[in-house]
Amino acid sequence: MINVSLWNRVSEEELNTLGKNYAIRSFAPSCPDCIIVRSYDMNGYFAGYSDFVEGLKSSLKAVVRAGVETSNIPVEKLTSWGVPVFNTPGTNANAVAELTIWALLSAARNTPAAIQFMKGDVSKEAVEKEKKKFAGVELARKTLGILGFAGNIGSLVSHMAGALNMRLKGYDPLPEEQRKNKSHKFLNERSELDAVAGSEFVTLHLPLAGNEGMFSYKHFAAMQVGVHLINFARPEIVNSGALYCALAAGKVATYHCDGFVADERIRAFGPDRVVLTPHIGASTAEAEFNSARAAADRIREFFEYGIIKNSVNFPDISLEPNGGVRFVVPHQNTPGKIARITSIVEEAGLNISGTRNKTRDSIAIFLFDVDTDADNPLVAQTLARIQKIPGIMNARVI
Repeated sequence: MINVSLWNRVSEEELNTLGKNYAIRSFAPSCPDCIIVRSYDMNGYFAGYSDFVEGLKSSLKAVVRAGVETSNIPVEKLTSWGVPVFNTPGTNANAVAELTIWALLSAARNTPAAIQFMKGDVSKEAVEKEKKKFAGVELARKTLGILGFAGNIGSLVSHMAGALNMRLKGYDPLPEEQRKNKSHKFLNERSELDAVAGSEFVTLHLPLAGNEGMFSYKHFAAMQVGVHLINFARPEIVNSGALYCALAAGKVATYHCDGFVADERIRAFGPDRVVLTPHIGASTAEAEFNSARAAADRIREFFEYGIIKNSVNFPDISLEPNGGVRFVVPHQNTPGKIARITSIVEEAGLNISGTRNKTRDSIAIFLFDVDTDADNPLVAQTLARIQKIPGIMNARVI
């Protein structure tokens, strides 16, 4: 039985398709084989419950993030344990992209302030008299600067905004071959500053890792007066001090952000200037279903075949089944490991029918099949010897 522990609410209907060999429970059992998480702060948990975490080390074989961002997961520690961390890119992209289009319309038409006004003590006459205060602009023929246009979300935003007849600019540091957004090559400006300069609207779609506080004073200096800034990536990407100065000076007309903004000075601005939502970008039934389905696929592939796909710390690897028993051996990427493993297998008199080894930085994983039955005592003996090799991590047999 493979024990799967849910550390956030995930669509269990889709997870149940894993079948009877998987036991799925919320925040249990105490020693799970796999953890599924969305935004739960695993870093904080690992720091605060060291005894429990040490127990995890003996059982945990995989962590799956139902979503994209993995900054809430102790990836480095899990890598040292030989535990792959998976994510599910693209499953929530449409949900976040649609919310971004809402923010563009919200900023252009000043709807949050208008809605608040209508909830007050107003009369029909007052509505007609004051409506000019909420006059906005049309998005058509306005320029949208997209930082991170080549990813799943940025790509969709560019297509949706293009359908609204917006002019598009953008920058993405990804190499050409990694860009999802092949049809908008003209978006790629030479730098972030070129992408935001002259844009009436700017939207951010960047990962938090490596980008904390990156959108700062120089970016605001390059932007035109009255720009509308949308940050549905992570609040921490924008330098709060620089943002406050830009809002106070009128350089930024409105700021939409999906997440908690710690700076009270920014939260103090009214809805005509700052609009905050409680991290709901991926909170749709469809996105939750898609991420749960992708999580189930990653779990099934890894636990039943040793296949790794969409891992943030391990290389992608697959091996066509060759019959018999499969060994899954994560290991440190140092010389001599494969030779030592294969010599142990040969010494046991087992025949290797297929192999594959893939590396990623300091980590590697070796898959190999042997021509024997799982109940052959030589399998357990061979696995035990492999596990004793220095640098072998979390080796198992399927």
